[in-house]
Amino acid sequence: MVEIGGYPLALIVSAKAGITSIDELIAVAKSPDGVTFASGGVGTVGHLTSTMFLKEAGGKGVHVSYKNNPEGIQALAGGFTQMIFASAREAALLKDDPNVRVLAVTSPARTANMPNVPTTAEIGYPQINARVWYSYAAPKGVPDEVVTKFSAAIVKGVKDPKFQERFTPLSFQTDIKTGDELKAFLKAEQDKFRKVITENNIRLNN
Repeated sequence: MVEIGGYPLALIVSAKAGITSIDELIAVAKSPDGVTFASGGVGTVGHLTSTMFLKEAGGKGVHVSYKNNPEGIQALAGGFTQMIFASAREAALLKDDPNVRVLAVTSPARTANMPNVPTTAEIGYPQINARVWYSYAAPKGVPDEVVTKFSAAIVKGVKDPKFQERFTPLSFQTDIKTGDELKAFLKAEQDKFRKVITENNIRLNN
């Protein structure tokens, strides 16, 4: 097994719905009705990250689930919802759209495709650090030497300058993990999101 990295998320709000800054977003989230937030589906990283963010901000929200992120983003741009956490790759396509504002990215450092957008840590929410990550795994029973060989080939490919040249401008951030380090990462991700699901009673029909 090997993890190769992934895309940070981006906090995007609807300017058409009257939100253009983090302060305006928090004000709406703390209002009696709360904020209406979209996602690409119940239990997706965008849904769970939005839930985490609202708790950290001391606000509340109404979740509107769409079939995928593009549908959710389209609703946001139309002013039908007010907030979404989508990948930074998707958000970069919207940076010049007057109907939305990209307020922050969830990576430790700013992304290559949106250098003017601050991180969630910079706007006061360092706990919001989720991302869309990618990992390769082999079926149980595959010989260790085969797993090692394929892992080495995957790592070599990800480190290749041509791979970096293609994906870095899209905000992909390489973060290679294997062995015990990868197991620890997967457990931490599992524990983090299990807590969000349990504490907020999230079910597939939410």
